[in-house]
Amino acid sequence: MNVFWVDKDGNEPPKNASFGLVPFVQSSPSYFTSVNRVERLPPPASSIRVLRRTFLPDREEWISTIRKTTEAIEQKTFDKVVLARCCILECETAPDPFAVVANILKKAKNSTVFCYANEQMAFLGATPELLFSK
Repeated sequence: MNVFWVDKDGNEPPKNASFGLVPFVQSSPSYFTSVNRVERLPPPASSIRVLRRTFLPDREEWISTIRKTTEAIEQKTFDKVVLARCCILECETAPDPFAVVANILKKAKNSTVFCYANEQMAFLGATPELLFSK
């Protein structure tokens, strides 16, 4: 598994940090035993032709989740909630996920930017939420 991770201040995680994720797709790994850090990103990706987008959860379930979460916040069940939705992209050609992250890094100011990728899949994004604390 190859990993790129940088926080909003440009800091990398400690060298002994462990990486994992809760997969949206059942066949994805949840913990990585072998991690190669990507310290230098390739040039930003040029435009990529997307053939199909699949969202998990789908639109109706996502709207229902937002509605239920809003009600729970109004009832003071939660102080804060961060909802996430997966978008699976099927592209005409396989993009380099780290080149996509290079694009995101240029645009996502004040965000933690990350990418976990192997030969079969990539999980990447940017978030203003704290993802690591020491």
